Amino acid sequence: MPCADWLPFLKGWSPHQGNYRAGTGLQPIAFGEWKLSTSICYEDIHPAEIRRLMTGDDGRTELPHLLVNLTNDSWYGDSTEPLQHLVLASLRCIEHRRAMVRATNSGISALISPTGRFDGRRTGQWTREILVGEVPLLTGRTVYSRLGDWPFWPCLLALVLGLFLRRATSRAS
Repeated sequence: MPCADWLPFLKGWSPHQGNYRAGTGLQPIAFGEWKLSTSICYEDIHPAEIRRLMTGDDGRTELPHLLVNLTNDSWYGDSTEPLQHLVLASLRCIEHRRAMVRATNSGISALISPTGRFDGRRTGQWTREILVGEVPLLTGRTVYSRLGDWPFWPCLLALVLGLFLRRATSRAS
């Protein structure tokens, strides 16, 4: 229940609601010798959130080998949003060069490659299917996992300055 810590009377409005707390870290889940970075629902569309899960806030040197996402897309209904959600999730695979196993309750579940492809390795929407396949379990860091979003800002500044200077020189001509 949101805000129940600050407003305890809210718990009475939904007495069967669980008392959940945020975790204390971003450690990956161990699966045998492999490490899995797990995100829930729309977290997979936020680059900074997945980067934090992949690189941690504890200075770890061993990174997760696989991205896993559990999603409830049923609230989108029968629309194009589940496909958009899937495509946005595939960008996280590209940023970190990791495969993703994405499981949804209403579609679209998929096995996404480290290059962001899900060629034929996805389920339909609102269908009952089982998806079986192999995914590579990789190691290493990408430029994005090392640097994050900060290179974007100098590039944007250079673009804006370039456009401004071009406009200024065309007016002077």
